[in-house]
Amino acid sequence: MKRKTLICCLVIIALVGLSSGALYSNYKKAQEEANSRNAAMKENGSAPVIDLTGPPPDWTEEVLMGLFANRNELAIRVGSGGCTKKEDFWIWCHYDEESKSGPPHYVLTIYRMRKDECKAFHPSGVLIKFNLREELGLPDLFTYLVTNRVEVGVSLNK
Repeated sequence: MKRKTLICCLVIIALVGLSSGALYSNYKKAQEEANSRNAAMKENGSAPVIDLTGPPPDWTEEVLMGLFANRNELAIRVGSGGCTKKEDFWIWCHYDEESKSGPPHYVLTIYRMRKDECKAFHPSGVLIKFNLREELGLPDLFTYLVTNRVEVGVSLNK
């Protein structure tokens, strides 16, 4: 009887181990899908869920030092302590349902996922570029609006 109970316990432990591996694998797949769709990911209980409604609450909407936009590329100038990288930013890109006429219209908001805690002095910030079609998956013909605030610096020549 003890042997049968021991075998049952070992089988249960093995199944739990296999299911946790499957959960991790599903989590990684969901994370890759969220990254490819430029979406945030959250957890509902133990199941990963792709959240297309916006970024997680701990990410901050970036106040830009400058914005340079054209039909293929979005370039932003952001503050940096020396460790700011492109991977620190996430662009929430969603289709504007209210724009009925003309080409599809998208609304973009740039979020900083990780703060730059470095102490270097970069008064003019750093320039980060995003390819709108390749990185955000936007179509060939579209219009867009960037909702981030742009900081007006104080002139040092007063």
